[in-house]
Amino acid sequence: MIRVRGVEVWYDALRVLRGISAEFEGGCFTGVLGPNGAGKSTLLRAIAALVGFRGRVELLGREVREMGRRELARRLSVVPQEFPHELEFSALEVVAMGRYPHQPVLRLRDGEHLRAAGRALERVGASELAGRRFRCMSSGERQRVLIARALAQEAEAVLLDEPTSNLDLRHSVEVMELLRRLAEEGRCVIACMHNINLASLYCDRLVLMRDGRVAVQGTPEEVVTPEVIREVYGCDVCVVPHPVLKKPQVHLIPRATSSVAETSRVSGPGQ
Repeated sequence: MIRVRGVEVWYDALRVLRGISAEFEGGCFTGVLGPNGAGKSTLLRAIAALVGFRGRVELLGREVREMGRRELARRLSVVPQEFPHELEFSALEVVAMGRYPHQPVLRLRDGEHLRAAGRALERVGASELAGRRFRCMSSGERQRVLIARALAQEAEAVLLDEPTSNLDLRHSVEVMELLRRLAEEGRCVIACMHNINLASLYCDRLVLMRDGRVAVQGTPEEVVTPEVIREVYGCDVCVVPHPVLKKPQVHLIPRATSSVAETSRVSGPGQ
């Protein structure tokens, strides 16, 4: 559904993306992982044509820069990491804003679009927030409303920047299960994430970035290995199968523990 070919992004003299190439399929949930500054968010912005880039990004066979904003919005929705907090609109009205590609003029109180917004809030488990002012919500509540806004847009591809960053464990699981279902319905779902274990449990494929490049991409089993994590993150880890799902899970080995273990190995007990 989405094809990225040789994409480079420059911020003044700083090259943030360095010839990125990747493919994202419909019906697939892809997690984009990597250290801070790896270029994950910039990659999403390039796919959504929100930043200038060199190279080519195709959505359903068409170059995204050749598509009008309304047409692109009918095909692709974005859940940003940052969004204005001081909106005086209710949650239902914010979600209804996601309906703008489907009408010539934004009419927040149009019955059809409000009903679609209500269904989207229900899907993210946030129906009780419908009448609350956006500015009066917690970070986690606002995050769920923004995801509902993307669902109301009814696009074939959904891009999310850190969708679980402000959520507790329960709501993180609910969001990941929702994204999993969206992929199973045929959508292309791409989420930038920091939580490797959560991504490994729910994503079909992972793209691991470092220094503006793709370091490795593949299934969780292919990507989440001690060697790859050590190379990309510079940390010693052990990787073990999840006790139920058997997906690879990362456990950090603190440097102090590594040093003690190495000393014990060399000196022996009681030395």
